[in-house]
Amino acid sequence: MLNDMMAEHYGVPPVHTARFVRAPALKTRGGGILTQGSFLLGHSNGQDAHAIKRGVWLRGRLLGDPPADPPPEIPRLEERPSAGKPQGRQLSIKEKFDRHLATGTTCYDCHKDIDPWGIAMEGFDAVGLPRTRIVGAGLVMKDVAIAGRPVNGLLPLKQYLFEKHRDDFSRGFTQHMLSYALGRPLTYRDEQQIADLQAAFKKSGYQMRSLIHAIATSPDFGAGRIKEPHRGNNK
Repeated sequence: MLNDMMAEHYGVPPVHTARFVRAPALKTRGGGILTQGSFLLGHSNGQDAHAIKRGVWLRGRLLGDPPADPPPEIPRLEERPSAGKPQGRQLSIKEKFDRHLATGTTCYDCHKDIDPWGIAMEGFDAVGLPRTRIVGAGLVMKDVAIAGRPVNGLLPLKQYLFEKHRDDFSRGFTQHMLSYALGRPLTYRDEQQIADLQAAFKKSGYQMRSLIHAIATSPDFGAGRIKEPHRGNNK
């Protein structure tokens, strides 16, 4: 969906309207939420992309597998390159991740499951525009390995998610939809219902309307929502 303002932002031909209209997926980014400027901007720090925020969101929201909270008083890694490397520039997030790996810090135990997802998105800046260089850090480094598979950029990341994490995504999406519909956090008591809804979602070919219908007709959806009319002081 584009209007003239968004078309200018993405650097594509105008659609000649201020209203949002359907437009073909952009070749440089494809479709989907991960390449939308709103998502990429919302998971930056206002000045630069934020690979950790993006990775945490993807793990928690798309795959239903949020990382644990970090332990207190974690020391910061050095921001500048080590001896023998060019001085006067900051380390890229990829270099920081590699340093976690090389030093065997406790940080690595968590960051190994967070950073690669966000590093793959480093080719897009704080407002979601493509980039090949980062001010102060040099060339964009976006090549990572996830579960042993090389992933070089956001489009390969999307393909990897489609091929390897479809079930994880459908479960996470089902959980968020059910929690929203019920108006409460889910518990272990909801596990069977989540599994049933996910199976129905998959059987429908992942049609949104089928999942909504399955949730709306589930026993828990109406439970406790229907109240007797207020009778005032009548006896």
